[in-house]
Amino acid sequence: MKRLGLARNPEDALFVAVAEAGWEPVSCPFTTFESTEDDNPCPNADLAIVLSPAAARAVSLDPALPCLATGEATARPLQP
Repeated sequence: MKRLGLARNPEDALFVAVAEAGWEPVSCPFTTFESTEDDNPCPNADLAIVLSPAAARAVSLDPALPCLATGEATARPLQP
């Protein structure tokens, strides 16, 4: 069976889709970001687009700022 490393948890939709496609998904969280604690470079932003779970964990966004997350796993760390 073919194996595919994913930076996702087994309950995430991508993990399930890989298994349904006949591959063996392997949880492999190989990306990490750390917050720089710098000031927000875009304090007047109207929207944030968050592309990865690692980025979502590293940012400190205003809770009132609307966010577009690229998937379920990315959105999870942004939940209050």
